[in-house]
Amino acid sequence: MDETLLEKTLQGKLSEEGKENVFMSELGWATYLDKEAKQSYAMNQRVSEADDGYFTPDAFSNPLEVIGSVVESWKRVASDPLAASFPSM
Repeated sequence: MDETLLEKTLQGKLSEEGKENVFMSELGWATYLDKEAKQSYAMNQRVSEADDGYFTPDAFSNPLEVIGSVVESWKRVASDPLAASFPSM
């Protein structure tokens, strides 16, 4: 399995496999559930209804994007702290 993963990564075909099999990533599974089952994944907001856009920058993204996302999150929490603290209520 590791050799196949490495080979597909070097050939640039790894993203194609991810598109074919959405269950291989958490984001793919969340998107699939939102589109097909009209529900959320792991008690998160649905992808189509997420306040933060659901697809936030990660540690490998541009540092400016990460900082901008954090600042936007702080603004959202500061504007309504109870909604951020108790999302299910």
